[in-house]
Amino acid sequence: ILGFKVINPVILYLVNLIPLHTCMLLTILILLYFTADSIFTLTKLIFKGNTKVGQLKTCLGIKGQEKKGPREAALELFEEIKKL
Repeated sequence: ILGFKVINPVILYLVNLIPLHTCMLLTILILLYFTADSIFTLTKLIFKGNTKVGQLKTCLGIKGQEKKGPREAALELFEEIKKL
């Protein structure tokens, strides 16, 4: 059996081998790799149960809607929560 070691990206950053943004990206990728199955299982449980799942459209990317869009989305979300 071939073994392998996961090199901690933080150590590579601390010894000046990689920049900080690369360290952060590698850390996220490693976490996703080792937790992907758990995340998939959790997602399946959320969709199977009584948990409400949906999208919140804030219109942040639309010019002129940067403040109005999130406010309207929050108010609409609040109305949905009150119905529960």
